[in-house]
Amino acid sequence: MYPSPRHPCENVTLPSKLAFDQPEPIQSFEQLQKLEDSYRDERDRWIFRGLSSAEQDLRDELAPSMDRAFVRLGLIRNDSENGALKWEDRLLREFQRHFFRYSHRTPKLEDRVEWLAIMRHYGAPTRLLDWTYSFWVGVFFAMDRAKVGKEAVLWALPLDQWHALLNRTRPSLVERIRKIAPTPDLSLEDVKRRQHDIILYEDNKQGVWPVNPFFLNERLAAQQGLFLLPTDLRQSFVENLAEMQDSANGSPHLRRMPILLDRDNLAAVYRHLFRINVTKTTLFPGLEGFAEHLAFRLVMPEHFRGAEAL
Repeated sequence: MYPSPRHPCENVTLPSKLAFDQPEPIQSFEQLQKLEDSYRDERDRWIFRGLSSAEQDLRDELAPSMDRAFVRLGLIRNDSENGALKWEDRLLREFQRHFFRYSHRTPKLEDRVEWLAIMRHYGAPTRLLDWTYSFWVGVFFAMDRAKVGKEAVLWALPLDQWHALLNRTRPSLVERIRKIAPTPDLSLEDVKRRQHDIILYEDNKQGVWPVNPFFLNERLAAQQGLFLLPTDLRQSFVENLAEMQDSANGSPHLRRMPILLDRDNLAAVYRHLFRINVTKTTLFPGLEGFAEHLAFRLVMPEHFRGAEAL
């Protein structure tokens, strides 16, 4: 029997001291259903991140695109002239200068989180790491390009516990964020921007905050997405996460759930995702998403019976 996520069978620690719990691999569609039931029964909210293949270095599974680019190119992230801080400014400015050529709506230049979210949407390297509020959307990304007999991964983070950790470790910043409220001269959009400015420019410790722009793009809304934002770009995402855990007693653990399915169970997951309308078509609106979704339909010939003669 697959162990309940409330009682993980093994505690694992990365070299960076990041603490997370890891149960035995999920090996059937039924185990995935029971796991989803257990998260639904919990009072705390969780967020999820799925990956279609396990990485040799687990830090790579929690690496934003900026982290991956620096590793791939051999760049030094804390270099004063060409480190991550400098490169984020350069890439953001370059993206802003050209964005008007591709879109009729341009965000306010000072709304950094919204700009980073748009950059992430289109594949530019950023510090933001994608997560979702939806268990099954997380499973979709774990299963999207999963291979039979190869391990996929579903990460989970206890969001409410993480907010409580921020309350303990950043009490003055959290209080200031809460006090920002809309007024006749301050729109909801501006409230969100000012809250993000406190996180971006005034949190001088290593840490991670959940964020979302005020305006959600189409994919972000469809995927029930949100981002985790590291505050110290001179360190990796995992180092930011681990430092925050180390700074408080009883800090919340993540969960890393390996998924190892045979061909029949992988097909059963694809069918279930189709039935609940979690597909490339819905998560990636547009012709490209629909075309890629057709690969899932290869395990569902029953949906075409009777229609082929029309």
